[in-house]
Amino acid sequence: MIINWKRPKNVKRIVEAFHDQSETDRKIVLVDCAPHKRYTPDRETLRLCDEVFRWRHDLSPASRFVAGFMHNDCKYTYMHDDDAIPGTRTLELYKTWASKLKEEYSVLGVQGRNFSIKNRAYVKGRIDLIDDLTKVDTTIRFHWTRTQDFGAILDFKWKIINEYPRDTEVLREDDLLLNVAIQQRTGKPTYLVKPPDSSYSSREQDVKSKDAHSDRDFHYRNRDRFVDIALNLGWARP
Repeated sequence: MIINWKRPKNVKRIVEAFHDQSETDRKIVLVDCAPHKRYTPDRETLRLCDEVFRWRHDLSPASRFVAGFMHNDCKYTYMHDDDAIPGTRTLELYKTWASKLKEEYSVLGVQGRNFSIKNRAYVKGRIDLIDDLTKVDTTIRFHWTRTQDFGAILDFKWKIINEYPRDTEVLREDDLLLNVAIQQRTGKPTYLVKPPDSSYSSREQDVKSKDAHSDRDFHYRNRDRFVDIALNLGWARP
């Protein structure tokens, strides 16, 4: 599942890369949140997608969850940000690890971060992939999970809305919402998996772009507040 906001050229390359995956049992879903038609992907890109969802309003990065709720025909959902080109064996990597772990995980990814429980805050520091499998508190940018667990996201979202109505801006931090909600529901950890080589990586090539969500002033403030709220709502590290 790929989300587009203002990077149609990136999205074109990403869709092409997923079209050429070694794992052919897949469905390419594009969530198009373009604020203006000039940001909409071209016809060829759309033709390569199995499904396209278009929202007329900016629902934040969490808009891809709406599409995820509607896919009960797929065992897994993989969400890919629009600032990296995946290797051709990316989906193969995640599917292999899902089998190895015997489904004993919440979310899988190749980049992630931890929380400071003591400071009730998000830790920005990079986590290096030294081992094949590394436990983390949250994945970032790329997320593989079981589609059946999407219901946990909606449940946790409404807990925040009902108990912290003045803090709903934290829901824009969709990666934290995804990981914390599913961890709390399943009691299973999130892992980073180490690609054997770049062809297995979600980020075979990073594509620098402006308008990054992480560059906005509110981003880290919201992430710290999200961690604080999650702890108040009973989240504990699996």
